[in-house]
Amino acid sequence: MNPRRTVEMCDRCRMSRLPDLDPDDLSESQQRLYASLQNRPEVQANGLVGPFAVWMHAPDLGAPMAALGAGIRFQASLPPNATEVAICTTGVFYGASFEVAAHRPLAIRAGVEAAALDRLAAGDEPAFSGDEAIAHAVASELLRTQTLSAETHRLAADRFGPQGVVELVTTVGYYALNALLLNAFEIELAPGMEDPLADR
Repeated sequence: MNPRRTVEMCDRCRMSRLPDLDPDDLSESQQRLYASLQNRPEVQANGLVGPFAVWMHAPDLGAPMAALGAGIRFQASLPPNATEVAICTTGVFYGASFEVAAHRPLAIRAGVEAAALDRLAAGDEPAFSGDEAIAHAVASELLRTQTLSAETHRLAADRFGPQGVVELVTTVGYYALNALLLNAFEIELAPGMEDPLADR
C-alpha cells in the first residue's frame, strides 16, 4: 500500500491534540492497522476519522480495539437497533458529538425512530420501546451507577439471554472508551457531519 495515501486519509480527521503523521515515519504496526481497517464501511465512506485516527498513534492497542469493535458491530447476537441505541446513549452521556453523529444514521438504518434519537440527544426522555427501551435502560443505568439493578438485569436477560447481556455491557464499555478518546483528543466532526449535540 502507499504510505502517503495512508497519511492523506489521516489528514482528513480533524485533530487538535494529536500530531500529523509523517509519511516517512509510519511504523510497520501503523501500516498493518491501516490495512486491516480498509474494509471497514466507515473507513471506506469517510477515511480514517474519529477513533480510527486516534488508534493510528497507538497501533498496537488500536488493532485489538478495532477487532473488538468489528465484533460488536458485525458478529454479536444483539439486534442492530438495540446495539445502536446503546451506542448513541453512551455517546450522548459523554457528550461525544462524533460518536453520536457517526451512529445516528446507522441507528436510523437499523429501524430506530429519528425523533427518539433527537429526544435522546436533547436530553429528553427518548421514549424507546421494545428492544430499544431495554438497551437504553441498560446503557443509562450502567453509565449512571456503574452497575445494573436486579430488575434491569432481569429485563435484559429475559429478552437477550446471557450472551446478549454480555454483548450489551461490552458495547457500552467499548463505546465509553471511544467517547473518552474522542473527548480527550478533541476530535472534531468529519466533513459533512452535523453535530447532534449542538443545542445541549
